[in-house]
Amino acid sequence: MSDDTYHHTVFPGLIHAAGDASYVLHATGGAGASAMIIAASLAALRAAVVPKWAGWLGVAAGILALASIFFFPQAAIALWILIVSGLLFARGARDVPTQAEAVPR
Repeated sequence: MSDDTYHHTVFPGLIHAAGDASYVLHATGGAGASAMIIAASLAALRAAVVPKWAGWLGVAAGILALASIFFFPQAAIALWILIVSGLLFARGARDVPTQAEAVPR
């Protein structure tokens, strides 16, 4: 920004406005995350891949993510990712077929 003035001066108001604008741009990504969380949670509920409580908690986290201009919904998005990925990882370890089951006869 300082190269634009050719005097290597950046005005404090511009720095403050740029910081606010960057946070708003980052936080509006929560709308996309919200749609992804709700869709993934409903799909997981339909397929019975995760427990029902986790699916409905995901839907609630997706609705909460719509207000991600505040900090706490950002934390809810991160927690949702950690919890669901842990549940899916644990489920994947149980559902791996053994060598005898994998070979058709």
